[in-house]
Amino acid sequence: MEFTEQDKALLLKIQEADVNLLAFIRGRGWRPLSIDELEKFVQNRAQFEADENGVSLEQFQKWLDFEYGDRCCISTTRKGTPCKGYVRPCHDPHSFVEGVTNCCTSHTSHGLTYERKSA
Repeated sequence: MEFTEQDKALLLKIQEADVNLLAFIRGRGWRPLSIDELEKFVQNRAQFEADENGVSLEQFQKWLDFEYGDRCCISTTRKGTPCKGYVRPCHDPHSFVEGVTNCCTSHTSHGLTYERKSA
């Protein structure tokens, strides 16, 4: 969605009235947005947030799936069944490492790594 000239004129009046527009940036928290940033945010929120967090869109999406998903271990047990053990939250998308951050302490502390099984 691109802003029309009418939209931009209204936003400029809002800005001139010292009204701040705040956005919640997942992984960072609340912060004010300029009119230019607001347009980018509305056009592609995930890309805007990935840029704000200093990660790629792919990395950000993986972190989002983990942080706002079930948050259980993605590794498998010795019997080949899904582990589903508890995994601590990772509130920083920059620190998220697939196959490490989204594995339980049993799988990460023993040097075991996640291997994606092909279907």
